[in-house]
Amino acid sequence: MIKCKNLISILLVVLINTITLAQDWPVTYSFRENTSAQDFIIDYDNGYVFVGVEYPDSTIRHGSAFIIKTDVNGEMLWRKYFGRPENYLTYINDVKKTADNGYLLTGGTDIRKLENWNPFFIKLNSCGDMDWCTILECEIDSSYYHSVESVILEDGSIISLLNLIGSQAVGYHKSLVKMDEYGMPLWVKQYEYTDTSVYFEQGHHLRKTADSNLLIDGEENVFEPYLLKTDNKGETIWNLDWSLPIGEGNNILQTVQDANGNYYSTGAIKESNLVYRPVLYKTTHDGMQVFHKYIFGDTIPKGGLGPIKLYNGNLLYCAASWSTEVLPLQLGHNSVIMCDTLGNILYMKNLDDRFVLPLGLEFTYDNKIAVMSTVNFPGKEKFYLYKLNMNLEYAPLNTQQLTYDSLCDHEILSDTLDLDCDVFVNIDELPTQSEYENPIKLWPNPASSKVNIKVEKCAAHKIKIYNSLGQMVSETKLSLDASVVIDVKDWNKGIYIIYLVDKKANAYARKLIVN
Repeated sequence: MIKCKNLISILLVVLINTITLAQDWPVTYSFRENTSAQDFIIDYDNGYVFVGVEYPDSTIRHGSAFIIKTDVNGEMLWRKYFGRPENYLTYINDVKKTADNGYLLTGGTDIRKLENWNPFFIKLNSCGDMDWCTILECEIDSSYYHSVESVILEDGSIISLLNLIGSQAVGYHKSLVKMDEYGMPLWVKQYEYTDTSVYFEQGHHLRKTADSNLLIDGEENVFEPYLLKTDNKGETIWNLDWSLPIGEGNNILQTVQDANGNYYSTGAIKESNLVYRPVLYKTTHDGMQVFHKYIFGDTIPKGGLGPIKLYNGNLLYCAASWSTEVLPLQLGHNSVIMCDTLGNILYMKNLDDRFVLPLGLEFTYDNKIAVMSTVNFPGKEKFYLYKLNMNLEYAPLNTQQLTYDSLCDHEILSDTLDLDCDVFVNIDELPTQSEYENPIKLWPNPASSKVNIKVEKCAAHKIKIYNSLGQMVSETKLSLDASVVIDVKDWNKGIYIIYLVDKKANAYARKLIVN
């Protein structure tokens, strides 16, 4: 590779180097008519795990989700499909390793109602067998509700970022849902907005921060990016609108954090309908803008930055797409860039002469860089795996004798599994986080005749109920099991507040609706 002194000269040399250098990379994957990978990870045995969706042909948009396991050189070991493409669509956006070296898969499906996508989650064990499956149902017609990415907390519980897109999806477009380690939904946090100028909103990624909180990067409308930091209950810590007063807008695609808590984000700035330039952003730990920098200066009129990783605290590796020409749209290149934390390019490697932004970049156990890219051909999709050393030269094939899937006591066979989920939950019936942690549990709510009230994990002897005028309508002692049944059939219809104070003087309240 050649160290960057002049940007135009390095681009030319990189292209020549790519044409003349023979190597064993990339590995190409295409099993059916269209094979599109969305995410990948390095497994415990140093193999690779890819997830995505396959379509049987270019005319049918129903497809099967897949997980593919390969060895360290990208040779396939096994693959599993989920769903029946002749009947419905299933796809996977994200894969995470679980504490037992299994896999958590996150995606969407229209198995319950065609053209109505719903989030789903699958937990596989280390042998690729299904431990559990959960689908969150949404009753909004013509909607696309899917899970983008999940994080696994230290206690094994799961928080997932959901996007809701559709003509009837009014009021909120992104939310967080928490599940226990067995896939049972616990609560949902919906981020509502009242700004009528916001007509579209989505989250791109969810990550854990160094201080054990959460960070969402995404965009409102088109090319209006934001960073949202929350605690593990989904409550906002800070929200940064990274929109810039230049051009027609900008976006954020992925974010990484350094040891000082600063965030580096990748994306593009759109200067006109056809001109959008790759950009690197820096944000402080408390949500203040530091800088944005055109990674190629003003010499590249078309491109973007995607997956990003921090190395040794002072180097950034990121995937890029770029072109020296605005038209045609598909003309260009995809590359891996090494730069310092000021955004100065140090090395660059061209991967392919197609204008496609790679979707995955990971550091391997042997101090190499693995890159995944999905390429759309006319009527056909396939994906590629590249492996580079830290100087962005193609890495040699690994000749070590490695053992794969050693935690499994039998051979893992490739097969197709029905999306036979154990849990179906209407997301609109999930409690909020505050309702979930409230010790006052009541059902049914609304109530018309009787309501059951139970107090959990709270030392209290009685409850009081007030109407909307603040008048106490009931004061009732709790039984030995901290429960009581209240007859409300003669009460006026409306909203009531159930109130209690425990022995530590903590006050709790829940809303009851009588109809």
